[in-house]
Amino acid sequence: MAVISRYFVLHYWCASIALVHQLAERFYLGKELNKLNFGLLVGLCCLSLLNGAGLQSRLRTFHAIEYGRSEVFSPVQKAQAHRSFRIWHGVSYGLNLLVLGGLAVYLWRMANPADSLRFVAAGKFRS
Repeated sequence: MAVISRYFVLHYWCASIALVHQLAERFYLGKELNKLNFGLLVGLCCLSLLNGAGLQSRLRTFHAIEYGRSEVFSPVQKAQAHRSFRIWHGVSYGLNLLVLGGLAVYLWRMANPADSLRFVAAGKFRS
């Protein structure tokens, strides 16, 4: 559980750097924001926050109940926590795979930008 919490801290840092990079390109270089790329990035950040802040606290609670002391939690509570942990853990992994796929698409789109005219030939201005 400690490794997973640090994993999401890494997610937050990388998402922050990517957002700052997009906004810096917009303001310093004057590039237009690609709405699809920026929307994909914001969506990935939201999914990461949902998974890290929302689901992980729930999973931590179920894990503590499942492996807690026998005097504190009954076997029925432990069985329910185990069942709930498995369901929410599957949801968490599904979101992680969705974020991973989204990151692959984002990386592809950033590595292969649409062809834009950076330099215009001098003959185009003389008509």
